[in-house]
Amino acid sequence: MKRLVLLLTISLTAMASAARADEIVVSSGGNPLPVPNIKILRVAGTKLFYRSNTSGNEGSRELDQIQKIKVDDEPNLTAAEEAYLAKQWPAAMDGYQKALRSSEKAWVKDRSASRLIDVGDKVGRLDIVMSAYVYMVSKDAKAAAGTRPKVNDTMPGLDAAVLELNKGLQDSKLNDERRVALLSMLLDVQRARKDTTGQTETLEQLQKYSSDMGNDPTMARTLADLTLSIAKSALQQKNYDKVLAEIDARKSSFVDPNQQIEALMLIAQAKDAQLGTEPDPKKLKDVGLDYMRVVANARDIPNAPQVPAALFATGRIMEKLNEPKEAVRLYSDVAKTENAFSAQAKEAVDRLNSVK
Repeated sequence: MKRLVLLLTISLTAMASAARADEIVVSSGGNPLPVPNIKILRVAGTKLFYRSNTSGNEGSRELDQIQKIKVDDEPNLTAAEEAYLAKQWPAAMDGYQKALRSSEKAWVKDRSASRLIDVGDKVGRLDIVMSAYVYMVSKDAKAAAGTRPKVNDTMPGLDAAVLELNKGLQDSKLNDERRVALLSMLLDVQRARKDTTGQTETLEQLQKYSSDMGNDPTMARTLADLTLSIAKSALQQKNYDKVLAEIDARKSSFVDPNQQIEALMLIAQAKDAQLGTEPDPKKLKDVGLDYMRVVANARDIPNAPQVPAALFATGRIMEKLNEPKEAVRLYSDVAKTENAFSAQAKEAVDRLNSVK
């Protein structure tokens, strides 16, 4: 009888433990693979660590391989992860916001903020995106650099994004690196809003940091983002010499492939704009080569947005050089995929083919 009671007690304890267990679902060969009955211990770097409730052994998984996380005592995160996997974006956004506000676990907050940047973009809530980005920068500017949001002038919520960034910049605990990351992001948003006054004020603040940052190799990525932001604003304001000077002065800071491509694209665009209405053929060819350097350097980066833009610009140059066959080839490459230039490229192909 005592043995039966003992076995029953052990069984009930095991059932209660399983009921309270955490679980993750990872991607395995493109298929979801549940890892059940675990206790999530921590997140360190790019990995989530856990202990099996069955064997007691510890294991880990890369965060970017984890499709869903279920945490027994984090109902908001669990609900958000379920909604995210089901592509129910408003529900996912609500759950991640609640988790970010209420959780006491740093890794839960980090996961929620990272996912909010993605979800906020999907539902067109730039204020949510920027609020999450501010949180991530305030913790670790280097880690946040990989989640830096992209903005353009067609996005709704640009005014709200400015408010979120300015709110983040009021934090007296920000160090120089984190402040520069937020100011650089603010400059991007102001450029999208075509706020020249705001850009000038932000540039004045950023210039105070740029010389000091240039002497710190650990801040290379932040410095590169800063340089790109300044160059983009200069391009919008048609200060093409400043675009080229800024990038040339900080060229050693461009260590990230995506930043390198952006820098090459800005160089090509600035030189292109300097050509004027009746450019010299040799200079036209040189600019065409600048655009093709963008394409060559982006060959290992899937869906790099600069590629169709560079190919389309090169096609336009080939037309000016009276090389319609080469122009058609380039335009056709652009028209093959869905991108911002595909419709224009198709029209150009039809136009050039009609005059043969």
